[in-house]
Amino acid sequence: DEPYFREQWGNHNTGQNISNHGAGTADVDTNALEASTVTLGDPNLVVAVIDDGVDFSHPDLSGRQWVNPGESGLDTGGNDKSSNRQDDDGNGYIDDVNGWDFYHDDETVHDPGEDFHGTHVAGTIAASVNGAGISGMAPNIKIMALKFLGPLGGSDSDAILAIEYAKNKGVKISNNSWGGGGYSQPLKDAIDASGSLFVAAAGNGGMDGVGDNTDNYPEYPAAYSSANILSVAAINNRGSLAGFSNYGPTTVDISAPGVDILSSVPAVPARSGLTLSSVGTSGGKALVAGFGVEEISGSSLQAAFVARALQAVGRGSENVLLVDDDLSYLGAPDFGPTLKEALRSATGIYPQVIATRDGYSPSLSDLSGKVVVWETGQAYFSLDAYGNMLTTLTATDQSNLAQFLNAGGKLVLAGMDLLLFIEESSFVTGTLGL
Repeated sequence: DEPYFREQWGNHNTGQNISNHGAGTADVDTNALEASTVTLGDPNLVVAVIDDGVDFSHPDLSGRQWVNPGESGLDTGGNDKSSNRQDDDGNGYIDDVNGWDFYHDDETVHDPGEDFHGTHVAGTIAASVNGAGISGMAPNIKIMALKFLGPLGGSDSDAILAIEYAKNKGVKISNNSWGGGGYSQPLKDAIDASGSLFVAAAGNGGMDGVGDNTDNYPEYPAAYSSANILSVAAINNRGSLAGFSNYGPTTVDISAPGVDILSSVPAVPARSGLTLSSVGTSGGKALVAGFGVEEISGSSLQAAFVARALQAVGRGSENVLLVDDDLSYLGAPDFGPTLKEALRSATGIYPQVIATRDGYSPSLSDLSGKVVVWETGQAYFSLDAYGNMLTTLTATDQSNLAQFLNAGGKLVLAGMDLLLFIEESSFVTGTLGL
């Protein structure tokens, strides 16, 4: 009865075509449809989603939230326990009615603009059978939202607090689709003592995006030797291991559908996809796109976008410099040729190209006198000359671009993660005014 159930190949694979991956192999699935004739899940069963948060206002998750009995109903003064700013159940957390946000240290388990992953996971587990959207694996169970991940990642200490919270509330299953930190004995001890089944993602490989053998290159928490960890690799709709998925004969226990999984996501606050900024007093202009040119469908529309972008920043007869910063030399998708061709189509000539690599970035003299188009593709970090991970636009990049713009430079910045982790920097909030 769910309108998008056909696209949930992981629940019921008939060999249907899915996204860009084509036809699947029939019955490579979880047998969720067959299982639903036995049970849709025990309404008294609680699964802790230890992740980022969960948006329970989503129609498919409304009613799926666990409700803390000690923080619901009325207190002795007739006030609603869920909002009376009292620790009614005495566990050290105030108004923790659906779980707790350990990242922000408050009771709000969803923050606007965040929690895409946790909401997606929660829908995969428990989206309601309500004639709208999708169906979860066990649509009658309840989800306890324990948020310890946020825009800047998360900490082992907060993960431990989340595990202990679930234990203290008697939760017997937790879902943990996260990892990547080093070995932590306190985290392992918390998992061992949790008294629950700890379902963990095997992991998504290294910086090259290719899965690793975690027997040799362990990724935690999935690779801990704890007897209660179920480590799960990802397969596609034909039953093949996903290219990004870790694997390991002793560290990975089972595989499950993990490619092109349709599920719930939070509502997104309306924000500009493009912003044109006037910088300084010398006519500097910057157009910032929160997406890559390569995400525009078709070469003619890509060229049209580039032409409009150059027009917006006021290009006259200046030469165009393309800064190719998409980390393709590390195996990330190479979008430089796509943008180079779009610029040729838009201007009639090929641009000069500078490709960043191993800490090299264009200098201020490289930028001066040109219209700069800086693309980052799917890159979400940079490396310095010693292999240390930096932000996509490094501190040197930001300084050079600020000077370039304040001197009257014209800049087009495009990429899905180009401002990741520098949202509050002086370059973003001051120079660009975002």
